[in-house]
Amino acid sequence: MAKSQYFGLGDRCLETTTTTGTGAITLLGAVTGYRTIMSVVTGSQQFPYVIVGGSEFEVGYGTRTGATTFTRDTVLASSNSGNLVNFSAGTKEVWMDLPSDQIEVLTSARTENLIVNGGCVQKLHVHWESEQRKHHQAHAAHLQNWREAPEETWRGDV
Repeated sequence: MAKSQYFGLGDRCLETTTTTGTGAITLLGAVTGYRTIMSVVTGSQQFPYVIVGGSEFEVGYGTRTGATTFTRDTVLASSNSGNLVNFSAGTKEVWMDLPSDQIEVLTSARTENLIVNGGCVQKLHVHWESEQRKHHQAHAAHLQNWREAPEETWRGDV
């Protein structure tokens, strides 16, 4: 399947890291039975990540900077009050997960388009009913105008 050029996301991606501090994360490879994050994130795509180690955690968006590295660009939630976590020594798990802010976008009536596997899906289902109602109202108004128009307008007389 094609990948989105805007946002990387993939199923069953789970890796480990021993990175400490608040800088870029270096991934150590996929946990047995899973695939690497960078196998679904290409170029310098941004992607959602979760890092968990002991009582430390961070949820955010990162950008691929190398074959096994990414920067932590936007923190959405963390054990450090929503800021970058200064990770301590030890092994931490890293995976991709759709953050709750994206779930809200998917269910928002303001959502117009969704990129899925590189293709654009027009008008989400939650928005579809509203759009259909608007379409039917516009069509009904058009038919009413047509019915009220003088005969020579709708007969096609030249």
